[in-house]
Amino acid sequence: MRSAKANAVRWEAAKPLAQREPPPFPASIPAPGFWGRFLYHAVPFRRRRIVANLERVFGAELERWQIRRLAQAAYGHFARSIFENLMFQRFRRAGPQLRGENREALERAIERGRGVLLLTGHVGNWELTPRLWLRAEAHLHGKVHVVRRRIRPRFLERYLVERFRSAGIGVLEKEGSLSKIVTCLRRGELVAFILDQHAARRHSVIVDFFGSPASTFRSLAVAALRTGAPVVPLRFWREPDGTLALRFDEAIEPVPGRTFRDAVQANTQNYSRVIERMILDHPEQWIWMHRRWRDWVELRSSATVRASSVARASLRSPSAPDSA
Repeated sequence: MRSAKANAVRWEAAKPLAQREPPPFPASIPAPGFWGRFLYHAVPFRRRRIVANLERVFGAELERWQIRRLAQAAYGHFARSIFENLMFQRFRRAGPQLRGENREALERAIERGRGVLLLTGHVGNWELTPRLWLRAEAHLHGKVHVVRRRIRPRFLERYLVERFRSAGIGVLEKEGSLSKIVTCLRRGELVAFILDQHAARRHSVIVDFFGSPASTFRSLAVAALRTGAPVVPLRFWREPDGTLALRFDEAIEPVPGRTFRDAVQANTQNYSRVIERMILDHPEQWIWMHRRWRDWVELRSSATVRASSVARASLRSPSAPDSA
């Protein structure tokens, strides 16, 4: 089977996020398309959870029909992502066009000489976009790693790990990974953390996420504070014409704390604000079927997590500053 030639990344100069945002929310809710409407009604996989999560986040500002439209758009996005990945994997096609923004932010972070920690989430086609990026930029092959936890069943875990490695992405397990992360950073490499999933109690801190307490992995904050490596947000999204896009934001400066635990809490909260902004930019392109909020977190955090309506309002404002 013949391999397709890798698409080059169309890198564009840095520009403020406000210049590329969609129209003011909720007017920017995209049309769900045929497949989004069909899957929503005919294959309602985790539909209740998707709708419940959307109502938790947007219930105060969207009507019921708008929530349903957004859920249908999320189904359509998910189906398109699966199709893109299957076509790329099965037929080795070049894949969709890929556009990049603000590569200079990554280069400035690399120049600090401490390696780079990448902060990202499950937005856009989070699996195919980095593979296309690294396929186009061979000099980074083997120098980018992702920290992730194992999944079940085992055959699926082996399959996913092999897909990462075939794309030149190293895989570091979350359990006991700090020493491996430090080794990678000392070599000047990039280590990515996906920070938008629920974390088990022993690995987490509780932060405010869209106005509700959420258990979040503390590993990125721990790695950043102990190594001094810059944390660079990496955004993925799909544009209306089907182009996949990625953007590097400026490095997030660390927040000090009275104790190490306080610093971990404060920085993890900052990272979660960045993830919120990624989702708000393209709300139909996040994994709303994920069980991000849990009841035990609500009970445990009632005395420690405060409401954040002001912060959320500032994120939704068209004039909100860059997340850096």
